[in-house]
Amino acid sequence: HRVLPLARVCQLFGPECTKLLLRLRAISAIAGNECRLVEPEEACTAVDANSFSCGAFFAMSNVAIWPVEEDLLVATDFEKTFSDSTLEPVMYISEDSLALLAAAPREAVTSLLEGQ
Repeated sequence: HRVLPLARVCQLFGPECTKLLLRLRAISAIAGNECRLVEPEEACTAVDANSFSCGAFFAMSNVAIWPVEEDLLVATDFEKTFSDSTLEPVMYISEDSLALLAAAPREAVTSLLEGQ
């Protein structure tokens, strides 16, 4: 994990997307030196108040975000790759799966095989 200033996340994704990620708990806000987890609504209020400082909170990702195409991001569980009785993780995307996604047609086609 790499901790970033929440303001940097806001610069990258914009305030509305940052608030959505916070509410979905895809990212968590952290308060300063005590590393206190901040509730999503408190962090969203800080983003609304000033998207350039975001209450001086930091952010950490709870998921891995994979850029699949220029307009498609896929979120998977971060690091945990085994199941137990309380969690069935969404596995990371392997290289062969990324290749299949990249090769999939993005527009309607009549055939996926050459010569037909």
